[in-house]
Amino acid sequence: MITTFIVIITSLVSVLAFRRKELMYRFDLSPYNLVQGSQYYRILSHAFLHTDYVHLVINMLVLWSFGTGVEQIFESLEQQGT
Repeated sequence: MITTFIVIITSLVSVLAFRRKELMYRFDLSPYNLVQGSQYYRILSHAFLHTDYVHLVINMLVLWSFGTGVEQIFESLEQQGT
């Protein structure tokens, strides 16, 4: 469930940034803007951006396969009461 949410949000943000380049520049990880502009949100916001559709699709597939497996492990542990 959490993995699905992250995949959806990341995909939406990335596609929006592909269409509006100013969003890509506003939220990318720019060390100068991070330090000089005190734009610390960039530490997290850049994780939702991808270079192109291939980059986005590959990353989301890897996240989906890894994340759902991790979720299943935690659900199993929760059901066992540990």
